[in-house]
Amino acid sequence: LFGTSGDPSVFPRIGSAYAGRSGSWDALMGFGYASAPLAEQFPWGRETVLDSVGTVALGGGYSFGGLRIDAVLPFHPFAEDQAGSFGATGDMRLGVMVPAFGAKGYRPALAIQGNLWAPTGDETRYLGSLGPKAGIAALVQQDFGPVGLVAMLGAQAGFPEVERNLSADIGPLLGLGLS
Repeated sequence: LFGTSGDPSVFPRIGSAYAGRSGSWDALMGFGYASAPLAEQFPWGRETVLDSVGTVALGGGYSFGGLRIDAVLPFHPFAEDQAGSFGATGDMRLGVMVPAFGAKGYRPALAIQGNLWAPTGDETRYLGSLGPKAGIAALVQQDFGPVGLVAMLGAQAGFPEVERNLSADIGPLLGLGLS
């Protein structure tokens, strides 16, 4: 994960419970890899739908009036399924984060984040949705000196989609990371 901030005194705030000073901005590039991230379970055994996916996520955020807006677009420069190797984009996420309260002593910071996913991904390769999705999550952050621990818990919902033996409409949003 690489990032920069318009405020040199802090790490990038994308994914954190802090909005930052009005007029500050953040940019980030994150990398990820998943082996067999999507599979179907049949009575005769497990069948892999996506064998592997590599992701590069590009994001940016801007703080104003106690809020932070951000956008993240994932690119999958390499992925592999039963038909072979390919590249694709994922669904773009637009978010608004509202801090509820900051950290004080042993009490962590808390923020609420609303998200909207635009269907920019490749749904034929299971890396995108047929329609938009919306979600809400709570972000809890505890800092330990210059490093912080962030946890996210929420849910997302979209139009029901059924493909093969898979269905998607409502699901959890879970995350754990360092800031």
